[in-house]
Amino acid sequence: MDTQQLLNELDQVKQQRRRGRRRRFTHSRLDRYRGELTALRNEGDASYADLARWLKIKRHIVVTPSTIWRRFKKWEDG
Repeated sequence: MDTQQLLNELDQVKQQRRRGRRRRFTHSRLDRYRGELTALRNEGDASYADLARWLKIKRHIVVTPSTIWRRFKKWEDG
């Protein structure tokens, strides 16, 4: 294979990769409850599992504790 053909194949791969990139979502369902979750975590001494259970029972949102942990990290980082 010559160099030009290799470069053309590389361009094709790059174009496919650009088309296949996933969209990043910036908003979470948890953002709506940030104040309540923060208050429960800080003042109520709730664990992430407690917060997940609270969301499921009181707000009908099913998320894992790790999802809540990641969202808290994002909120802290700003």
